[in-house]
Amino acid sequence: MRKYRATIHINFIKPNQNKITRLNLCLREAGWVHVEKGSFIRETTDVNELWRGIGYLARYSKSVGDLNSVIFHVQSSGDFSRNTKLKSDQKGKNALEEISNLPFP
Repeated sequence: MRKYRATIHINFIKPNQNKITRLNLCLREAGWVHVEKGSFIRETTDVNELWRGIGYLARYSKSVGDLNSVIFHVQSSGDFSRNTKLKSDQKGKNALEEISNLPFP
């Protein structure tokens, strides 16, 4: 079964605090997890639930204040617990060791 992981990051210039709280409550009630200021995540098998979250934001953002930025990111996978297959016969351990030994900029 295909799953979707999404994040919404929103930032307003001088938001109305009562209205931003209302938007936060709306997204939480719709199943989004408020992980930090202006940042929400959602995992679901129904991609339409993610679009509904953006819809709530679109409908209400003008009430909150001047929108500074919005980032909406969605990933989809049949299995988030496994890596995709590489078309290489190189070993990850060698790459990890080589790159770990490089100086940090």
